Parts: sequence; structure tokens; C-alpha cells
Amino acid sequence: MTFPPPDPPPPTPEPPPAAPPAFVPFAATQPPAAQKKPRSGWFWLAVIGGPVLAFILLIAGLIAYSIHSLKGDDDDTTAKFNSSQIGVIDVNGVILTSETINEQLRKFDDDSSIKAIILHIDSPGGSALASAQMHRELELLAREKPLVAAMGNVAIPPGPGRTVVYPFW
Repeated sequence: MTFPPPDPPPPTPEPPPAAPPAFVPFAATQPPAAQKKPRSGWFWLAVIGGPVLAFILLIAGLIAYSIHSLKGDDDDTTAKFNSSQIGVIDVNGVILTSETINEQLRKFDDDSSIKAIILHIDSPGGSALASAQMHRELELLAREKPLVAAMGNVAIPPGPGRTVVYPFW
């Protein structure tokens, strides 16, 4: 018996294309596994607490520096870190009196952390008495510590020690 083959079933009609959805945020379209986890408390402690701690340390350092500078301990602390220093005395302009320069020379002579002295001279000279007094102090100092006189544009050699001249031509 041969029957005619059955007719194929009629094709089912395709559904009409769906209308585009209304605006959906990007985060809502992601699968739930890809959404961000809430941050832990340690994260927020580091993000907020780190800069706050840095600011507090900065303020504490500024306060400590201010207190230190108000005490006037700058010379003592420098001597602790660097035990050998070089004293520099500037002699500028016409020499009318030797008091300030002689005081500096005596101060450097008494200071054991100063190992040598540079006398920077930019002066055409001046009073004969002041120059003689400076010369005497420089002779006494040159016996104790090395003394170097560096002359500027206008200078007269101060006396004992080594004189260094840098030509400007």
C-alpha cells in the first residue's frame, strides 16, 4: 500500500520584529555576575585615611620646625651633623671700622667646628687703623687655622695666609 506521502506541515508564520526597547542603562544589561561588588571598609579607610594621615604628618612637621627655629638651635644642630665646617667672612665696601670683622674672626677662632676660614674681600681699602687691627687679628687667627683670602673685583691683600685671585678677563 502506497499512500501518497503526507503533506509537510504548513510553515508557521514568523513573529513580527520586536520594537526596540526603551532606554535601558548599561549596568542593567550586564549579567548579575559582572556587576561590581561593594567596596570593603579597608578600601575606604585607605582612600580617606591615607591623605588625612599625610596631612596630619605635614602639619606636625611644620609645627616641629617652627618650634625648633624659634629656639634658635640652628647652629648647634648643624654642628652635630657636620663636625668640620668652613667659615666665610665677607668684606665689602670701604673699611671704616674693624669691629664687626674682628668679632667674626674671634667667633670663628673660638668655634672648634670651624676648621678653616675664607676671607672674601671686595674692598678698595679704607682706614689705616682699621686695616692694621684686622691685620693683627688675621695674623693671630692664621696661627690657629688655615686662612684663605679670596679677592673680588677690587681688593687689597689682607696680610698672612694664602691669597687666591680669580681673573675676570
